[in-house]
Amino acid sequence: MVDYEVSAANSVSSHVSQLLRTIGSWSRPSGHGLYMFRSMFVASSTAALVGLSVAAAAGIVTGSGSLGFLIGSCLGFVGGSLHYYRMCLAQALASLDEHPRLMQLHLAYNFPWFGYQHMRTNQLRSEYFRGGSYARQGNLIAAWQSASASLDEIHDRTTGLILEAIIKREASRGVVDDKDKE
Repeated sequence: MVDYEVSAANSVSSHVSQLLRTIGSWSRPSGHGLYMFRSMFVASSTAALVGLSVAAAAGIVTGSGSLGFLIGSCLGFVGGSLHYYRMCLAQALASLDEHPRLMQLHLAYNFPWFGYQHMRTNQLRSEYFRGGSYARQGNLIAAWQSASASLDEIHDRTTGLILEAIIKREASRGVVDDKDKE
């Protein structure tokens, strides 16, 4: 049963990946395509949840929840979109501070006409993007979205190195503790 679920999840994942390739570019999904798709998903989910909640409350109070659903879903969509934008911006700014060259590469890849490949090192800081225009912030979010696989790989490798060090330290303690008990 588990193997079937895993293969089904992989099949769905490949279909979603193909859809994202279509939205973004021909070779792999672009940052702006990923952001649009994920933002629509988050905002629509939030709209449905908030709309249903407000409709239920309005139905209890007024006897009809249709207007409550309309208002709640609109507010949910706007609120979900804004929250998703803010969270993506915060993560993109943190990634820029941690891995400026990687983010510059993805900025240049996604927006070659803006000249991000020629930015100086002192401009690759979160302060430069935080105080900038919404367009510049959107470019950074799109670059962060397209760099997410590389950032995940860096995180996985770092986690692996930390775990290896912990295991070695615990193993050396276990050997010392076993000798003391004898």
